[in-house]
Amino acid sequence: MKRIPEIHNLLKNSEYSKKILVYMGTLVPGENFDPFEKVYDESLLNPHTIKGLVRQISPEALVWKQYGLSEIGSVEILTDQKHINLFKTCKKVVIDDNQYTVFKDATGSNAIIQERPNKIIRVILKRR
Repeated sequence: MKRIPEIHNLLKNSEYSKKILVYMGTLVPGENFDPFEKVYDESLLNPHTIKGLVRQISPEALVWKQYGLSEIGSVEILTDQKHINLFKTCKKVVIDDNQYTVFKDATGSNAIIQERPNKIIRVILKRR
């Protein structure tokens, strides 16, 4: 499908989109590291800043759309498809000083990262 520039300009426009901080993580041996049990600590790396449309999802819609019941809130993000690997491997996402985790970690699958037409992805995040 041909890329429509107006849609991607809307995603990058500051009036409609928000800055999203995506943190990657790495496993490091902590002070109580045991080589036999392999207990690692998680260390967060510097964030990647991307832009996207952010929409709050109500708990009723979460149950109705079968995303699972989230009592503290969830958001839906529309952004460029080039950021799909960031969301598949990230450990933490921050939007407006609220921390979110990728929903695929909670459900055990990555069905909540969906590819849309025009090289756009839709990501559902759960609030920590």
